[in-house]
Amino acid sequence: KVYRAPTLNDLYWAPGGNPDLKSEEGNAQEVSLIWQQGKERFNWQITLSAYNRNIENWIIWQPKSGIWTPQNLLEVHSRGWETNSYLQWQKGKFGFRLNLLTNYTVSTNEKSSRANDASVGKQLIYTPIYSGTGGVELKYQKISLRYNHSYTGYTYTSSDHSEWLEPYELSSLYIAYKPTLKKISGSLYFRINNIWDQDYQVVRNRPMPGINYSIGLNINLKLNHQK
Repeated sequence: KVYRAPTLNDLYWAPGGNPDLKSEEGNAQEVSLIWQQGKERFNWQITLSAYNRNIENWIIWQPKSGIWTPQNLLEVHSRGWETNSYLQWQKGKFGFRLNLLTNYTVSTNEKSSRANDASVGKQLIYTPIYSGTGGVELKYQKISLRYNHSYTGYTYTSSDHSEWLEPYELSSLYIAYKPTLKKISGSLYFRINNIWDQDYQVVRNRPMPGINYSIGLNINLKLNHQK
């Protein structure tokens, strides 16, 4: 059984909030199959999940007169599957890991209060049917180097499917140093995002950055409490 009340942002965000939203209700089913094995220095896992959801009053944010605002769809049928797999190897100070995540998502509007609504039976906007990401990581002692690559398929931007965004691929490179101290843990990292300088949009008419860089420091303190 599924129930979700509108958030405060859904109701009162200015501009665009909708105080007349109804809560989502419906039912969902999900099943997963996990296959894993370890042998000497290798271990791997494959997870396959399938799901089905039938939701009434689905809450979705959509552009309206240039302003994004949430509204209820009378009935949405969402179904699909995803896979999550990895293979890793460890020997002494060296480590290696491969991972792959794939998604197939079909979310369709099944009912409308308007006659001849062109959105009925079609994929919801900004919900790509195909997407996935993969990565490879190398580790040596406290240093790790990781390459990620993602794919996002066609994304419809109008409910009648007359407009859409082209598929795009993104890559990033990440290097981190993770020291281990008695009461402090964390990492110092440097990341290169969109390393192939891909021209893409996540929201229509809002271009995303080309190649860009980030550097950061994460610190975790370990405190011992004694009575």
